[in-house]
Amino acid sequence: MQVTVLAQNVAGGALGTNRRGGGLAFTRINVNLCNPDFVILMETRIADSKAYLDNVFRGFKCLQHSSSGDRSKGVMIFSQKKHDIDTTSVYNDEQGHFTAAVYTIGTTRTIVAGVYGPSGSSDHQSSLVFTNVYEKIKEMTQLYATNHIIIGGDFNVHLDNPQKKPKATKIIFNIIEEFGLFDPGAIKKEKTWSRPGGRAKSRLDYILFSIPQATHTYTTKWSALDHAQLTLKIKKENITFNPPLLKDWILTQTEFLEGAR
Repeated sequence: MQVTVLAQNVAGGALGTNRRGGGLAFTRINVNLCNPDFVILMETRIADSKAYLDNVFRGFKCLQHSSSGDRSKGVMIFSQKKHDIDTTSVYNDEQGHFTAAVYTIGTTRTIVAGVYGPSGSSDHQSSLVFTNVYEKIKEMTQLYATNHIIIGGDFNVHLDNPQKKPKATKIIFNIIEEFGLFDPGAIKKEKTWSRPGGRAKSRLDYILFSIPQATHTYTTKWSALDHAQLTLKIKKENITFNPPLLKDWILTQTEFLEGAR
């Protein structure tokens, strides 16, 4: 199993069928270079939640498009067409903060989710969004018997400084603990957001995953945008199990026959 996820806050970068230039030029170049399995975009600001977006990146489809109904917020996920998506699982938050769906990657069922957290200072509003994230992820793991989880996005929460939004931070850490998620960015704590002029920097963007015994490569790349682009490559060797040998003689034992009866 090998999965590459690219996440970028495009801050309203041009989206649509026009593949030339626009705010997505940098992202398109990197999509072509690293050929990820999934592309997570935040702050897309597309009011039309039913917009046809399959031509934004060549070879990618988009069924996950969370829109607020106006030109604010927004998060969407593009996936390579080879990955089967369970269309009954697709959830697009009407507030433009969260989208999640279940894909079959190889032989595993994986939840892929994108989050754009409230950009304001309200801890209460942020905690409501991540409570919704927690409830939907939990619901999906139970309904679809999923194996793995990948969550990426601009959380607008300082996990390295919990005092700024303590309630929201606590909920996120509860999600990480309950679903066994790993935060690769926490190793070096590289900043992912920079105020124009570089006067302030913070780590607000994340890609979390729960794929046990997997190796990974995590990188950040800056462009003219105020958010760095995150790329996560996950690799896990396929593990096969030989079926147990059936011991026929057990079927004739007294204990088995009495228990079966």
